[in-house]
Parts: sequence; structure tokens; C-alpha cells
Amino acid sequence: IDVRSADVFGGMVPRAYSTSIIILTTNFALYLAMVIISVHLSHGSAAESLGHAWQGFSGQILLLFGAKYGPAILQLGQWWRLVTAGFLHGGLLHIAMNMWVMFELVAEVEQFYGSSRLVIIYIVSTVTGFFLSMLWAPNTLSIGASAACFGLIGAMMAIGLRRDNPMAQAIRSYYRR
Repeated sequence: IDVRSADVFGGMVPRAYSTSIIILTTNFALYLAMVIISVHLSHGSAAESLGHAWQGFSGQILLLFGAKYGPAILQLGQWWRLVTAGFLHGGLLHIAMNMWVMFELVAEVEQFYGSSRLVIIYIVSTVTGFFLSMLWAPNTLSIGASAACFGLIGAMMAIGLRRDNPMAQAIRSYYRR
């Protein structure tokens, strides 16, 4: 039986393409790695440490994995943090909410723009968001996929605004809600 996700629930669930799956898996894998390292570096019992890791991570863990931190970027030249920060999440609720939104957005953008443009939009949005965050609050640690989410929403709105056909009208009405 060949059941595509677009056929499930009357087309309400978008079809996840390979690049979409890679992006979502990368986010989740880095989160799990942060949990493992956090538990390993903690001084309490394993169960207690795991409980704390699910709630959030220390600044040490966030820095280790590549959170946005102005002094590290500007003084140490660690510009890669503008990308890695967009793949890190601070707790179970943070990653759950971001991945819930990202599942639909990433799949839709990949469907309309293709894999290459999806990656470009995702990375450029992430870098731009964290660069502006670095300018606004350089001494603050910052992580999350929100900048990428806003970039992907903007890409979908661009389709709705630049085209004038029934599909573009549906996209416009969906993203104006």
C-alpha cells in the first residue's frame, strides 16, 4: 500500500521530502547530543541530571554546542555560531514547539521552492536572525529555529504575493490568519 502523507487526513499533513527530514533530524539529533553531554557533565545522579536536561541546559552546554554569543563571534572569530545556534534548542518544550511548526513549514517551502532554495532560505534566515540578535544583545546566549521559521513564513508569503492564481490565493489566506 502506497499511502502518502498528503493523502492522510485529507491532505492536511504535508509530504516530508528528504531535505525536510534532514533538517528536522539534525535539530533533534543535536538536542539529544546536548542531553547526553549535559547528563555526562553533571555532578548529580543520572536520573536527576536527565530531568534537568529535559527542562533546559546550562550556559556551558549552550556555548559548547554553538549558541550565539557576541564575544565568541566578534572576538574569537567563531562566525559559525550564527548557523549552529539555529539548530539548538533549550528544552523539551522548546524543541517540540519549534519542530511542530518546522515540520509543516519546511515541507511546504521545499515543495514550492525545491531543496536547494529551501536550504538557502533556511540558512540565510538563521544567519540574519542571529546576526541581528548579536547586534541587539551581544552578551546574551541565544538559540532556536525561530529566525528560520520567520524566513520560511516570509518565503511562503512571497509566493502568495507574487503570483495571482488560486494556489497563491490559498497561500495568502492561509498565512494571513
